[in-house]
Amino acid sequence: MVIKVYIGIWAAFALVVLGAAATGNLTGEFGFFAGTFLFGLIFLGMLSVIPLTLAPKPHKTHAAIPVKIKAGHDRRGQAANYCGKYAEIPGGFHGKAMPRPL
Repeated sequence: MVIKVYIGIWAAFALVVLGAAATGNLTGEFGFFAGTFLFGLIFLGMLSVIPLTLAPKPHKTHAAIPVKIKAGHDRRGQAANYCGKYAEIPGGFHGKAMPRPL
């Protein structure tokens, strides 16, 4: 999208310069302002292309692979096993707070 707008600005600039040349208005003052605008167009082109070339490319998505987790072997499973057994936990919670995951 940015490049299409940039090409459109170049086309409009070329039409203005050609129109000035066709009507005989291509003077030194017009050349100065056209040159300044031309410098801005070139700089705008560099600024509009840099993000497109330096931006990270999107990663390819991979199919999800189902993973079986054995109950009780991960930390959340161990904490879930202790939730109902407050008396077995050293320092006991006595039902007032949930134990933090190990």
